[in-house]
Amino acid sequence: MRITRKHLEAKVSTVNSMLGHPEPQWNTVGSIWLYSANDAGTKVHRIVNTSGGVNDIMPLLGTNREVNEFLRGMIAALSIARGEQ
Repeated sequence: MRITRKHLEAKVSTVNSMLGHPEPQWNTVGSIWLYSANDAGTKVHRIVNTSGGVNDIMPLLGTNREVNEFLRGMIAALSIARGEQ
C-alpha cells in the first residue's frame, strides 16, 4: 500500500492527541509536526518554544514509508508508557 501525506498527517494527529495536544497550533510547545523538503523526503519535528522553534526527533529525511514506521513506533511507545499495552 502506498503511504501518502494524508496517512502521515493522521498518525501525527494521533501522536499529538496522545501527548495532550488534540488541536495544536504552529507554536504549541511539545506538539509534533511533519517537515517536508520538497521531493527530498520528510522528517518529524517537535515544537520546543512559543516562537515555533523545532527539535528534529527524526534527524534524517526519510521516505513516507520510513516516516510512517517511525510514527507507528512513537504511537506504540506512548501506548506502553500510558499502560495501554
